[in-house]
Amino acid sequence: MKIKGLVSVCIPVYNGEKTIEETIESIINQTYSNIEIIVVDNCSSDNTVSIVNSINDSRIKLFTNDENLGMVGNWNKCLEYVSGEFFIILCADDIIDQNCIEKKLIPLIKNKNIVLSFGAAKIIDEKNNKLYSRHFFSRNCVFSGTDYAKKSFRRRNLYGEPSNVLVRSNAIDRVGMFSKDVIYATDWDYWIRISETGLVSYIDEELYCYRVASNNETSKIGIINILKNDKTFVESVRRHTNLDLNILDYLFHRFNVLIRSMARFCFMKMVSKGLIKG
Repeated sequence: MKIKGLVSVCIPVYNGEKTIEETIESIINQTYSNIEIIVVDNCSSDNTVSIVNSINDSRIKLFTNDENLGMVGNWNKCLEYVSGEFFIILCADDIIDQNCIEKKLIPLIKNKNIVLSFGAAKIIDEKNNKLYSRHFFSRNCVFSGTDYAKKSFRRRNLYGEPSNVLVRSNAIDRVGMFSKDVIYATDWDYWIRISETGLVSYIDEELYCYRVASNNETSKIGIINILKNDKTFVESVRRHTNLDLNILDYLFHRFNVLIRSMARFCFMKMVSKGLIKG
């Protein structure tokens, strides 16, 4: 099967000098080459911009904001520059495997009703040591987007991190931009809204690496703030979707957010103290 379609790989970055080159190199080395690399710098004070400018690849498009727009504002700025049929929001400290784009693109090309594609992941530390693998399912699957969105709302973010999801770009016209009010679960909120417009595809292969680092934007948010922001997330889902949610759905959601927030907090503490190693 011939695979075609321009993929916009969007990298929102702020002070990413330590990892930005490795992230971009992982895109340059993809088996699928019809891509544009959109780097949007959010007023970095380090050498991020000069590092990006030093990388010799005509597919790189560097944009610099006149002022810091915050994390969500910068993600939305990335969407404004998308010209491809598909897009990824790739965080500036994550890495995608060589065949990541190609494999996630296949189901989207095969079935026009699939609106996003995601997969399993490798979780790594700041030194690229693998901490563990994460598989949501044991085989490749295609789901009703509405059913999957509701299942995810009840249980947890079943899409993974932002870098894990390849999206059909017409979703931007259908559901708009990332919500500026939802800080911690910005991507989760967006994937749920998009899922409701079609089918979603899961590929049971570890196609990208999510880096656990102390300077991750979401790592800086405490449990109390996560719970406070979750109320905004719930309100956004209620306001922007037609999911048939009942009181049990909301109770299950709140309970799981609390438990997972505590587990994540403990995990990050253990990683920072060197108690969990690859």
